[in-house]
Amino acid sequence: MVGIRLNRLRKEKGYSLNKLSELTGISKSYLSLLERGIQKNPSIEITEKLAKTLGVNINYLIKPSENEKTRNSMIKFEVILLEDNFDQVKLDQIKQIINLLGKDEKDGNK
Repeated sequence: MVGIRLNRLRKEKGYSLNKLSELTGISKSYLSLLERGIQKNPSIEITEKLAKTLGVNINYLIKPSENEKTRNSMIKFEVILLEDNFDQVKLDQIKQIINLLGKDEKDGNK
């Protein structure tokens, strides 16, 4: 289950954890574990209750979107180039790294 999505949907509906717990019969503590990603595999029954209460398809709660997959696999890459320490060899190395990172993204983040 995508906990961030569950949290967002709950807040969009204006539900507190207590309210969602009352509506679904799922304990507040369990809902909190789901939202924080600590509990990731709820039963089908729980997932169905959440989907019905939040007015979404069950798949929406289970499957991450492409943006979520990409966001989770992003890395930060920073290069500082000093004018006196810059040459063509270093530029070529940087281009190779960027190309390798781009290939991974094009291949579906495998």
